Amino acid sequence: MLVNDSIVLPTCGESNGLIALNVDHGIPPISFIWQNGETTAQIDSLSSGIYTCIVSDSIGCSINYNINLQESSIPLQILGIGTTNSICNRGTGSASASIIGGASPYDYSWTTTANECGNYTLNMYNNSSILTTLSWAHVNYDPPMIKITVNNSTYGYFAVSPLVGFVKNTFEQAAIYVCTGDSIKLEYLSPFSQSQFGYELLDGQGNVIFREARISITGLSYADTVKSFVTGQGTPTLNGLTTGAYTLTVVDSNGCEDSRSVQINSTSGNLNIQAQSILNETCGMKNGAIDIDIQGGILPLNYQWNTGISNEDLINLENGVYTLTVTDQIGCVVSGNFEIINDANGMVVQDTLIQEDSCSTSTGMIDITVTGGQMPYSFEWSNGQYIEDLSNLSTGNYIVTITDATGCQLIERYNIHSVGLFVSSIVTHDTCFRGRGAIDLTVSGGSAPYSYLWPIGLFGVSTQDVSNRLSGIYRCTITDNAGCVYIHIDTVQSIPSDLRIGGAHIQHVDDCLNSTGGIYLAATGGTPPYTYRWNNSITVNSPNLTNAPYGTNTVYITDQNACFIRDTFKVDILRSVLNFSIIDSTITPEICSNEQGAIDLDADLSVFMGVPSYYSYIWNTGETTGSISGLSSGIYTVTISMTSLGCSEVWTISVPNHPATLSIDSIYYLPESCLQTNGLINTSISGGTLPYTYLWSNSDTSQNISNLSSGTYSVTATDSIGCEVSSQSIYIPNLSYGFGIQSTSIIDEQCGNDGGITVTVSGGILPYSYLWSNGATSQNSSGLNSGVHYLTVTEANGCSIIDSFIINTVTNPLLITTQSIQPTCNLSNGAINLSPNGGNAPYSYIWNTMDTTQSIFNLTIGNYSVTVSDMNGCIVTLFIPVIDTSYLVNITSVDTTSTSCNSCTDGAIDLTLDPIGAPYTFLWDNGSTAEDLNNLMSGTYIVTITNADGCSLDTSFTINTSVGVERISPLIQAKVYPNPSNGKFTIEFISPLTEVTTIHIYNNLGQIIYTRKLELTDLDRIIHLQLGDIISGIYLLQLTSNQKYLTQKVIIH
Repeated sequence: MLVNDSIVLPTCGESNGLIALNVDHGIPPISFIWQNGETTAQIDSLSSGIYTCIVSDSIGCSINYNINLQESSIPLQILGIGTTNSICNRGTGSASASIIGGASPYDYSWTTTANECGNYTLNMYNNSSILTTLSWAHVNYDPPMIKITVNNSTYGYFAVSPLVGFVKNTFEQAAIYVCTGDSIKLEYLSPFSQSQFGYELLDGQGNVIFREARISITGLSYADTVKSFVTGQGTPTLNGLTTGAYTLTVVDSNGCEDSRSVQINSTSGNLNIQAQSILNETCGMKNGAIDIDIQGGILPLNYQWNTGISNEDLINLENGVYTLTVTDQIGCVVSGNFEIINDANGMVVQDTLIQEDSCSTSTGMIDITVTGGQMPYSFEWSNGQYIEDLSNLSTGNYIVTITDATGCQLIERYNIHSVGLFVSSIVTHDTCFRGRGAIDLTVSGGSAPYSYLWPIGLFGVSTQDVSNRLSGIYRCTITDNAGCVYIHIDTVQSIPSDLRIGGAHIQHVDDCLNSTGGIYLAATGGTPPYTYRWNNSITVNSPNLTNAPYGTNTVYITDQNACFIRDTFKVDILRSVLNFSIIDSTITPEICSNEQGAIDLDADLSVFMGVPSYYSYIWNTGETTGSISGLSSGIYTVTISMTSLGCSEVWTISVPNHPATLSIDSIYYLPESCLQTNGLINTSISGGTLPYTYLWSNSDTSQNISNLSSGTYSVTATDSIGCEVSSQSIYIPNLSYGFGIQSTSIIDEQCGNDGGITVTVSGGILPYSYLWSNGATSQNSSGLNSGVHYLTVTEANGCSIIDSFIINTVTNPLLITTQSIQPTCNLSNGAINLSPNGGNAPYSYIWNTMDTTQSIFNLTIGNYSVTVSDMNGCIVTLFIPVIDTSYLVNITSVDTTSTSCNSCTDGAIDLTLDPIGAPYTFLWDNGSTAEDLNNLMSGTYIVTITNADGCSLDTSFTINTSVGVERISPLIQAKVYPNPSNGKFTIEFISPLTEVTTIHIYNNLGQIIYTRKLELTDLDRIIHLQLGDIISGIYLLQLTSNQKYLTQKVIIH
């Protein structure tokens, strides 16, 4: 026995090898046993290795046969890819791969999702062949400037600098940062034909894509789309790479393939920015300066400050933060912030109290203490306040400018934060509409503990998180311990399942006598594992149903998330085992289309395989008996089934039609005239079998009919064997058919002899003539009074009709009454109201103001007119004047008295008003209701003045301080405590007072809210104050006497 082989070596490191053995001289049958268990002469899907097979013949001879199956070369492999990162992500990265194995040549394919970006280079040069001794800046020409546009946005403006202009054959460069696919345009803004200056644009590979040596044009000169910056596609090395992932796929000449991906990152480069020196502003004089030192980067550098300045250094600066952005030639960017401080003559804010805004309820507070400089200080806040401290603040930024007596200014900035709640959430969405959604809340901020309320169910849910939710919008109200409320809203979405049946194989049965069918399914999608339930076998939990008989089977597939699908499959019969015949059949044809055909069948009753055979019938008409009747001609099918086994056969039977020869030869008719019932119809019948009978649509049974009115008639003729023929519809016209008055419109008398009658006549023979009872001969009649009116209409054949019409009288005339409200105080507050009576509602209104309402408002003085119409068309027009008799508030003179010092209260306002309009009422913003004010501090005072007519005037007056030097009085030696307090204070004098002393307390608007005068007999070392109900805030307490004073800030909480 001899064994030889035929092999196919594996390739690409895969299991695609093959061994086929051939045996000579052995005694069949030959058996094969491989070490992997295979028992055939040929095995495939083999990887590299040694394979052994025991080959035996029928008499016991055997051979151990070994085959060394090895791939012809080392498998293709990408050993690695070396990378260089991109500096500032400007397209300077690279990637280079090392390949071993496989069979050359190799095919290299790189792919990436990175946005390929880099620099185009703009060269600006002097192309002169002679030495240029003067730059263009020294002659009377505009600079040769160009504009670069990227993606329709201006990138920058560029021009040859004076430095290049001095030396021939020199140039300078600018980097234009673009990405693949961007649009780039170059446009000349000014020509310069007298020079030899020019520009050229280089792409990312350094190729010149535009050059213009002599600038003698303006307008668009170059436009294109940016090409890829990457070079080396089709090789193992790529250059010009930006940040992103890059994948190399290598295919050798055998079709073997290997892939590997690398990441190109961005490095910041060595560009660095720092301050060489910073000179602060002094006394608000805008004399600060910043001197910058830049290290690294590739020249030239571009400077851009947040103030719009493009110099390296800044001078003449006021206090603030200045940001510099520096860009080098390849586009690397570095930014730095530098602060200029205002040295305000030693003036500083030493103590600052900032109270945060709670729950966004405007409860913030800023309390500052200023030292240094020279008193007194003035304060100007960004919210318009001119006091030292602020209260009742909402969240936001606040800036105060503090000015001392020398004019030095100090600017301070404060931020009031909200201490409210912060909420985040993780939402789990519902799947398969099973109510598996959930919301997990995380709450911070505010004041713990928190309470929760979800409006779910009848009583709500008070837990922090909710679960087992269907899709929908969920709202949670969160309240912290301080009473702050936050409402959080999340949406739970419904995610449908992708569970489906990926494939199905059905094994049909050979005949109706066995159960060898099967259904084999493959479920995909959803979340495995799956469960299966078949409608005819609740115990089968398998994708395969075996031993299935002929019939329909339904499967329910459910995944781990309870998502399910349902499908139905049918096991059919490949061939029938029936072989019977029709013993007897009788077919009765249809005659004259009378639907009286019939079929009578009698199938062969026999015994099949020892089982008595009974038959069932199903016709395509729905009948279930062996005989059917009442048939029209046509093809009929019947399915005859063996009820004991369920097998069936289909028979087809044709029922013919025997048509009749009966026909209607002719029909003659005469029309009716003038509604006289004198029409007639004569018919002629032939064919069929005599005698004939007739039946007309009007129930007449004669061959011919007469004395007919206009209308539609038809006849059916029947011969002696029952064949019928019917005529089409026969229309007997009326020569004056339909003659009559079809519609009438009557207008009743409303406003005197304005009734009318409009009629529409149809039918008969045109033309018509008309005669009204008032002698009019027109079709319609108008200008009629109430009463009965008659009309006679005659058509061309002489047929006439007479009709009567009644016109009624409207007895309730339209009347309008008006009510006017005159405007006052030169305002648009007048009104006119109309009251219609009589007529026929609804009413319509048209004013000369174009209004269409019953009443009009917001009227000034003037003349107004209105036209009122009722539903009957009666019209009333009215003219209504509107006047203003009130007087405006008129101040004839104002005398103001300035205070003699900043803290003095000797200012006054004296008003004089026009006596017309008296008496007047006054309401000042300090609460006074007097006409004149005395004992005032400097400031602005607002008053509302109202006269006897109710007209008001809002105005303001300013009390200034007389120019001069205020004498600083000695201080009253006293202590005020507790401070802060709830409105109860104690004043303890260090030494007894010898003069009458007055206590004033001012709010932050400068208004006096409390006054108390201490007489000499009342003076003691301790005085108690009770302010009563007063809102929280910062107030000023002032003690004054003729010789001394004390001013103290107090806080009430």
